[in-house]
Amino acid sequence: MPAHVLRFWESRFSQVSPMKKGGGRRYYRPEDIALLSGIRALLYDDGLSIKKVQAELKIQGIPAIAARGRQEIMSSAMPEAVEAEEAPTNPSLGNSTENQEPVRQPMDEDESRTEAVNEPENHDETQERLSDALQKLLNARERLNETLQKH
Repeated sequence: MPAHVLRFWESRFSQVSPMKKGGGRRYYRPEDIALLSGIRALLYDDGLSIKKVQAELKIQGIPAIAARGRQEIMSSAMPEAVEAEEAPTNPSLGNSTENQEPVRQPMDEDESRTEAVNEPENHDETQERLSDALQKLLNARERLNETLQKH
């Protein structure tokens, strides 16, 4: 989920409150992730409006929405597990299933470079750093404007 969406949801759903550390960095605990996944499912999958999701949070409570989020997380992880089981194995390791690893096809240089750029972890970290830098710049601009108005 993009950082700007998470921050917007923080402003609309008081129940979403990640830990904040130095530099304004947000740390989402597993229960935060479950709640956010539940909110995402209600908004995107069920097509509810923000007001209706807020009402659902009041009616059902945080635990019910978080449980829905955990279900969503588990169901999205299941196809990957099935896919991993069906992956071809390396016959040179013998017939024992405990030692078998998926066969990896060699990549050419362009594929390798594209794969590294598209890694979600790198993208999320980069987006978070850029969002933090933008926030610092906006804060600095605000302080500068305040200083200029005083003089």
